[in-house]
Formats: sequence, structure tokens, C-alpha cells
Amino acid sequence: LAVEKPDKVRQMFKQLFEWELTLERPKWQLLRKYEGAGMERMDTFRTHSRD
Repeated sequence: LAVEKPDKVRQMFKQLFEWELTLERPKWQLLRKYEGAGMERMDTFRTHSRD
């Protein structure tokens, strides 16, 4: 579908993203401002766990 109709897929992703922003975040989930640091920490952990 993405190859055949890239504009449609782009529109659907935009709608999905806008809808997700309206949802209440679970209490256990990181605040948005900490998500970047959390991803970096997990990437570091994953890299070290492969060694």
C-alpha cells in the first residue's frame, strides 16, 4: 500500500498520530520530555548486552 499510494499512507499516519496525542498517557509511562533519554539509555543497554 505504501508503494502504491504513499500520499494515502502519509495521511493515515498523520491521522493516527493526531489521535494518539488525544489519548491519556498511562501513569507508568515516561513524560514526553524524558522519552529521548529513555530511548538512548535502552540503546546503550542493548548495545552492551550483545557484547
